Amino acid sequence: MLGISDTSTTRLDPAHARPWAEEANATAVIMLSEKLGDLNIAQLLRWMADRAGIHALGRVPVYMMAPRDLTTRIFAERGSAFRGRLAAMTHVMADVDLLLEAEDKLMYPFKTEMDLLRLRPKLEPLLPPTCSFLEYEYVVRTLFVKNRARLSTAIKLLDPTESSLLDLIPTNLHNRKLWNLEVEELVDIAAAFSRWPLKNEFHSDSLSRF
Repeated sequence: MLGISDTSTTRLDPAHARPWAEEANATAVIMLSEKLGDLNIAQLLRWMADRAGIHALGRVPVYMMAPRDLTTRIFAERGSAFRGRLAAMTHVMADVDLLLEAEDKLMYPFKTEMDLLRLRPKLEPLLPPTCSFLEYEYVVRTLFVKNRARLSTAIKLLDPTESSLLDLIPTNLHNRKLWNLEVEELVDIAAAFSRWPLKNEFHSDSLSRF
């Protein structure tokens, strides 16, 4: 579990803060559970994007013990059945290394195989300045409900008109299946969503609660 909430900044010593471009003077070590792992990783990525939480100290590397299920989904390649929002969200904000793969070893108290990963926040996220991480996360979470569908089909989850948002997205992506898209291509879709004139009409309430 994470040891620092997004509001408990009192435990972070400002003396340890470093500019984002410099090597961090702190390291985060966490252990993720199967039940809350997705939520914990999403929180870490939001901290990276906002330079908040532990990342108020700078580009702090995060070492984490993760259940094999999470590891599989984080490193899922294009076309894999495990390819989804977790891979899309993680690789847009961080460089991820698999440091130790614990084969056939169960770790108490989780009783599942655990792997050691390192997340290093990117110096520059793959997102353009016009698209926030919140918008990107919202788009990939929404679209990957139908991860095996073509973009032209899944776009209905975001755009009830079925055309106005799609018109802003490069045409070479329209007939691609979501699990076959590169992270950079998902960024293009999110960037189109961020400038879509009907975004607030259809999604302002959802984005404000996200």
